[in-house]
Amino acid sequence: GALADGDSQDLNITQKIIENNGLEAILNAIDWFRYHDEVVYWGLWAIFMICFENEDGRQFLVRMGGIQMVCRALRTILKDYSDIVRNGHDANILNTKSSTMEATRHGVAVLFDILRHKEECTDTRSRPFFFDFVELRRMVLNAGLHCVVLDAMQLFRENTEIMMMGQQMLVATEYTGDIL
Repeated sequence: GALADGDSQDLNITQKIIENNGLEAILNAIDWFRYHDEVVYWGLWAIFMICFENEDGRQFLVRMGGIQMVCRALRTILKDYSDIVRNGHDANILNTKSSTMEATRHGVAVLFDILRHKEECTDTRSRPFFFDFVELRRMVLNAGLHCVVLDAMQLFRENTEIMMMGQQMLVATEYTGDIL
């Protein structure tokens, strides 16, 4: 992820990371270590840095089952954090609140970026691996987007980024319940 941060078009480091299975390795790490909020935090940050406004990165992420892995990792760390709070433990002493909130923010941002509809990308014939919005919507809903986003918004109401991106994703995917 740090290599992709500030990647200029001349170096094309992001594309090299994808071509050399870097994104796949990161996805496998967050899936395997999904109970470790620090690993999930850094993994989701790296995924965001690689895929943000990078159509090829987003498409590869989707093809690799990244939506499902991101949602599964978020569900796990949010449940663990919720259990800590519900059992009366001080999450701040364990430094869990900060890392869980940041991991959640990165994960929500990855999902938000995937779901952003771009007018210039609507011709799927010219991009053989492009997923149209209806197909992406189906994928994120099947991966449990609504539950993940609602849990994130409930646990981290003070984080405006999680709240704003969460509200927009819920509206865009036609969530019919109450939105915080």
